[in-house]
Amino acid sequence: MKKIFLIIIISTVILNAQQNDNNIILKLKGGLTFSGLSYYSFHLISPGKNSYTIYPGYLIGIGIEYDNLIKFNTANLGFDFEASYGEATTGEVNFGNDKAKFETTSSPLLMWIKFKTQGQIVPFLKVGLGADNSTLSETFNNNIAYNFKLKDWFFVWGIGGGIEFNLLKNIRLSVFADNVIKEKWFKTKLKDGRNIDFSYRNSVIFCGVECGYFL
Repeated sequence: MKKIFLIIIISTVILNAQQNDNNIILKLKGGLTFSGLSYYSFHLISPGKNSYTIYPGYLIGIGIEYDNLIKFNTANLGFDFEASYGEATTGEVNFGNDKAKFETTSSPLLMWIKFKTQGQIVPFLKVGLGADNSTLSETFNNNIAYNFKLKDWFFVWGIGGGIEFNLLKNIRLSVFADNVIKEKWFKTKLKDGRNIDFSYRNSVIFCGVECGYFL
């Protein structure tokens, strides 16, 4: 059943691409990340739920967009595949009687469904699902035995929006803001070999500029 559904989608894209010009768009994006980190753990220093605000980080990415999967009178429904990379840190925060620093990296692969109007200046909304290969590391100043590093794949979902500007016939500029959320339960080891249970949730806002080229 899944294969049949996939074949129908691909066939629809190919047929529409043959009937319309300039529907495929290659994209480059860059900007800042603003992130909130929360987790629940049986950590030996500070057990329970902990929440931190992560300092602004950076984001870079590439993508390909199909502009007109479904075309209405005044609006279009399309899809957008993106691969990105970003980094951020909390800096040093109080953690029990010590100070610790959390660092995160994020490599999301997302498929967005995008709804937008038509014209030279175009607002848009989008929702997406995907996967993210992320790391989270915790480094203490003094209690280095409690340091750890997590690396795993996450299921992620997101919502976003922005405005597009058609600068030239084949060039488009977009300003965007996306909120991508991921969470997962872990069992991990500290540097001294002891195990801890760890529930990790990260809500990341990506804000930036995107440049698209119509093929």
